[in-house]
Amino acid sequence: MSAAGSVLAVGTLPSVRRARQREASRTRAKERVAATAGRPREVAPRRPAPVVHVGLSRAARRTMVRRLASLDTSPLTRPVWLTFTLPGRLDGVPAAASGPEYRKALNRLFSRWERAWGSVALVWKLEWTVSTDDRIAPHLHVLATVPEDMSFGEWHCWLARAWTASVAASGLDPVEEWQWLIHGVWAQLVEGAEPARRAARYFSFWKPGRSGRNQDMPPPSWLEPGCGLRRVWGVRGMVAVEEEHQLTPLEAKWAARLARRWASANLPPPRSRRRRASGRLTHVVRPWPLSSQGGWLIIPDGRAPAVGEAIAAAAVEIASQR
Repeated sequence: MSAAGSVLAVGTLPSVRRARQREASRTRAKERVAATAGRPREVAPRRPAPVVHVGLSRAARRTMVRRLASLDTSPLTRPVWLTFTLPGRLDGVPAAASGPEYRKALNRLFSRWERAWGSVALVWKLEWTVSTDDRIAPHLHVLATVPEDMSFGEWHCWLARAWTASVAASGLDPVEEWQWLIHGVWAQLVEGAEPARRAARYFSFWKPGRSGRNQDMPPPSWLEPGCGLRRVWGVRGMVAVEEEHQLTPLEAKWAARLARRWASANLPPPRSRRRRASGRLTHVVRPWPLSSQGGWLIIPDGRAPAVGEAIAAAAVEIASQR
């Protein structure tokens, strides 16, 4: 059993999973070398093009939620929400018309950020908006922190200038460039605790069949070979400090039961909305993701390490009496 941030997981330990992933990576590398051994260099397969994404699947969204909710958010001393948009050209095409171009603009922005303020601690997610006139508007949502030696307004102005220079917006005429400096970056201070957990809830929000989460689907021009992105979300400068509790199979079974009982007594049940044949939307209570075979739960207020330690101790005591 492991606990990190707001995530409590019962199952294979993170260290064991990482060891298996490293071994699988080494095996794939050996197979790739063996397959290309003895071939001329020009015949050997080249580095693959960027992975083409078709949006976030349910499995990818679960992975994102678990990753964001388990982060150590101590670097986010003054958390702030940011939204970066792109200037439109006269033909309606944004400044970065493909994934690689947009990624280059992000790398330039993060490089300027690191040179000015040192290490970068943030969470980012890319979305797309396709208007009625088929204008593609990729935009980036970011959860970051304001530097300690700057005011919120001064840092907002610096970000606007850095983002404008990163997307090479200087090619616009002076009036459009001035408008872009004003509207290119939206910023708002985060109020309340648990910024990473709030980011996980916001980034994973989904409404099937509605325009809200259609922004997770890349436009057709981003789905061409070599035009996609390797990732549509990511984390920089933050890690998940996980606490591991080595349990036997019987102890892990009892730990899952105790965690599920604790969640039922302390957390509201997970719900979803389902549309009936009559067209009426009804709330449906879903089972907890933590079953007797393992799984994970999100515990509020970052209490997962404390709750996990108590549950592990109780599971060991119950299993010893069996």
